[in-house]
Amino acid sequence: MGSAAPPPPLRPPRRPSRNARRAGYLLAVAINLGLLWLVNVAPGWEAWPFLTADFARVVGFVNVSLLVGAAVNLGYVVADPEWAKRLGDAVTAAIALGVLLQVLTVFPFDLGPDRSGWETALRTVLALASVGTAIGIIASLAQLLRSIIDGPGGPDGPATDDERPT
Repeated sequence: MGSAAPPPPLRPPRRPSRNARRAGYLLAVAINLGLLWLVNVAPGWEAWPFLTADFARVVGFVNVSLLVGAAVNLGYVVADPEWAKRLGDAVTAAIALGVLLQVLTVFPFDLGPDRSGWETALRTVLALASVGTAIGIIASLAQLLRSIIDGPGGPDGPATDDERPT
């Protein structure tokens, strides 16, 4: 029996091209701004039958999260070095965690007369999303630290051709 060849060395995944990343960031900005419009202008959160008047207690948090997400992604359009991307991801995730916890605390939903099962399911989803977001914050901070230690492009140099010095 012959010996198997050793596995190839692990390499960090390559980042998409700068233009592809910019397109993604602009799409994220458009989605955030679109959600801001839907929540605050047309139709406005009051038009959604499953939201109660208590949503007024969380809409400011939701708005801050959407605005910061749009601003951070606009910043990425200008420049997105790995460390800044990781820092921005951690900041936006931390704000999102605050929103999730506020929504879970206020629970501004009316799920109808037979809501006990749906209410439990939605609370569970919000709690799991909170845990996942907290894990995401930790992961982003760990990646931030690694990108600072490794320098631009990581230990193997720039991750894409458009990040290589000319």
